[in-house]
Parts: sequence; C-alpha cells; structure tokens
Amino acid sequence: LTDYLNSFKQDVEIRMIPTKTGNTAVDAILSDKLYAAKRREIQVSIQICNLSDMTIPSTDICAILGNLLDNALEACGRISGKRRIALCIKRQDNFYYLVVTNTAMEPVRQDMGYVSNKKGKENGVGHGLGLRSVERIAHHYGGSVVTAYEQGEFKVAIRMQDDISSEN
Repeated sequence: LTDYLNSFKQDVEIRMIPTKTGNTAVDAILSDKLYAAKRREIQVSIQICNLSDMTIPSTDICAILGNLLDNALEACGRISGKRRIALCIKRQDNFYYLVVTNTAMEPVRQDMGYVSNKKGKENGVGHGLGLRSVERIAHHYGGSVVTAYEQGEFKVAIRMQDDISSEN
C-alpha cells in the first residue's frame, strides 16, 4: 500500500504545473501538456503573466494552447537530438501576446502558409486544422497569427485583444 501511495504521489507531483496562471483551465491544460513533454523527454520553458483577469473565455484560450502545444509536441517527436518547446504569454495594454517556439524539421510552404504533414484518420478530418482554428479564434478577438521557421525552430506568435467589447 505504501509503495502504491508513493507511486501515486510521484505521478501527481510530476503532473503539477510549477507556476499558477490564475486561470484554472489554463493551469490544467498546461499541466497535461507538460506531463506529455516530460514523458517524451522534451525540454519545456514557460513564461506566463497572470491570467486571472483575462476576459477571453477559458474555452478559447485553452483551444489555442491545446492546438499549439499538441503541434509542438508532435513536431518535436519527429526529430532526434535536442528537443524543446518554449511558451510565453504576456499582456501589454489591452492585448495578450502568446508565442510558442519548438524545435522542428523544416515544414513545407504552400501559398502563404504551411502544409500539414499529419496523417492517420482515413478521412483526414481533424488533421491539419488546428492552426486554422487558432487563427479563427485570434481573429475573433481582433488579433493576428504569424508563423515562421528559422534555424530548426518553428514559431507561432499570436496577438489578441482582451476586451473587444469595450472597443465596439
């Protein structure tokens, strides 16, 4: 019983996020993604401002974080050597800036974006749609999404207005 409880305690401690954002839903998704990164031996660095007064709904910010961090974990899983993910969320004036940077192979460009190399489901539904979903959410909040690949790292930078109702 003691061994079982110690094992359970270690698992809980591993899953705990080292910093609190002030947003329970964001803390939960970050905890889950950090745990997944640790299991895959991917180094993660996080710099996040306090999100307790954010007016963007948790469902939207978690959809963005979930999609971007899943993409980053998947990209890191395709390479060997040093694998890392960096997440930064800052607030300046009435805007939140969210940047996810991860090591990755160079993606294929097409037109103004990147081609998804996700495969799996027979019908392909749900694959490669995450970044478009992130763009849709960012645009809803008067924001923008910029992606870039440089020197072995893929970066997604998002800017979103926190309180668009005050501008209308």
